[in-house]
Amino acid sequence: MRLHTKLVAALAVVSPLAYGQTSVTLYGRLDASIEYMNHINNGLGGNSSRWRAEGGDWGTSMLGLKGSEELAGGLKAIFNLEKGLQVMDGTTSGGRLWSRRAFVGLSSQKWGTLQAGRNLSIDSDGVWEFDPFVQQAFSSASLVRGRNWQQTSNNVEYHSPVFWGFDV
Repeated sequence: MRLHTKLVAALAVVSPLAYGQTSVTLYGRLDASIEYMNHINNGLGGNSSRWRAEGGDWGTSMLGLKGSEELAGGLKAIFNLEKGLQVMDGTTSGGRLWSRRAFVGLSSQKWGTLQAGRNLSIDSDGVWEFDPFVQQAFSSASLVRGRNWQQTSNNVEYHSPVFWGFDV
């Protein structure tokens, strides 16, 4: 047998043993609205009103991919790639291929999650969990117009497992 044939035969035998559970999700959100404003000072001593289309007022429009791969002993490899979109003109935001999130990591229910790459500077998923007003008019999200948290690159983050209902 040639070496090439032996390699193919070995991979065929080993491949069922290396099978993991893979999950990839394509997700997104579009935020577009029509705004009406009245009593706008027109600079001539009078008031006017206007209608206009608007995007990103209550959230960021985005398109993303996230997924996980079972490794062994409850350990998973994870990733998340997310791009911001401008719905009013069809452009993408941030000047990067994945402008909002681009990270990889390892996750375990026993040990927690370690991830590295580009991510939001404030873990917005955590904000949703602790905010009793669910980011409505008067809540933690009121600190940022449009609920658009800033992104930072070269992050290394650790999220602990949940202990008696609490995590870090």
